[in-house]
Amino acid sequence: MTRLRRTPVGLVAGLVALAGYGLALGGFSHPLSWWWYLVWLASAALSGWLVSTYVAPEGGLNRGCSQCSQVAVIAVPVSMALLANASVSAAAVSFGVLGFGLVQRILSPNTCGVPR
Repeated sequence: MTRLRRTPVGLVAGLVALAGYGLALGGFSHPLSWWWYLVWLASAALSGWLVSTYVAPEGGLNRGCSQCSQVAVIAVPVSMALLANASVSAAAVSFGVLGFGLVQRILSPNTCGVPR
C-alpha cells in the first residue's frame, strides 16, 4: 500500500523537478550537450524519489527525524543551484547532495541518534 501512495507523489514531484532543473540548466532556451539531458533526467528522478519519502505508509506526511529532514529539504534547491553552474564537477556534487539527502530520509526512522 505504501508504494501505491508514494508513486503518484514521486511522479508529480519528479515532473515539477524536471521543469525546475530545465529552467536552472537553461534547457528550454538553448540546446545542451547530450550528457546534460541525462543529468537533467537523473536529477529530476532523484528529487521525485526524495520527495516521495515524505509520504507515510498510512497516509499523510512522514516527517521522520527533524535533523535528517532538514538535510533532505535543502538537497533539492542546493542541487538546482549547483547545476545552474553547468559544469561536470557541479553535476557530480549535485548527485552527491541528492543521494545524501535521500539516504538520510530512508534511514532516519531507524538510525538517527538525535532525540525526538
